[in-house]
Amino acid sequence: MFLTILRSLISYFFIGITLLLFAPPISLFLIMPQRWRFNSKLFYMLIYAFYKVGLFFTFVPIKIKGEKNIPTKPAIIAANHQSAIDIPLVAAAIGIFPHIWLAKAELFKTRFLRLIIPFIAIPIDTSSLQKAMRSLLKVVQTVQKYDAHAMIFPEGGRYHNNDIHKFYAGFVLLAKKQAALLSQSEFLMHPRFIQLALFWHTGIL
Repeated sequence: MFLTILRSLISYFFIGITLLLFAPPISLFLIMPQRWRFNSKLFYMLIYAFYKVGLFFTFVPIKIKGEKNIPTKPAIIAANHQSAIDIPLVAAAIGIFPHIWLAKAELFKTRFLRLIIPFIAIPIDTSSLQKAMRSLLKVVQTVQKYDAHAMIFPEGGRYHNNDIHKFYAGFVLLAKKQAALLSQSEFLMHPRFIQLALFWHTGIL
């Protein structure tokens, strides 16, 4: 247990340093108009490098099964959500391809996340059918306009087991409207990953 905590603390330190180094140039891109970001390979190269370095400092061996099946054309990238590193893990897997995340509207209520998420994600408001439809329509318009991936955790939450949970209803509608390839990626982790993920979930992060 002590070694696990120590490793996690060391990981937090190096990830923090990584964040400090990448934050200034990434922030410059985030304040630019959306169309500039989507059309900039440099931006996605920077994001990709940030994710890769961050994942390296988790000290978690990661293996991606079926990497050759990751689409190189606009698609809906759907993955199960098991840990705090799922976002960089999934994003790193697609490389420098333009993408936009779908995020629960509840996340935008958090003061810190409210400052960041609007630049990288579209809120999905499921409080009513009408609001959900408007959210999904915005997603479809964005990915079609910029030829980008739509990145989503269709289970709508984080689960610490290997079960596939029920997808929220709007996901099916999005897939039909986008008429894109649905990519289901399976990420295989080292057995110790679950311990680390649980510590991250209940500890500092």
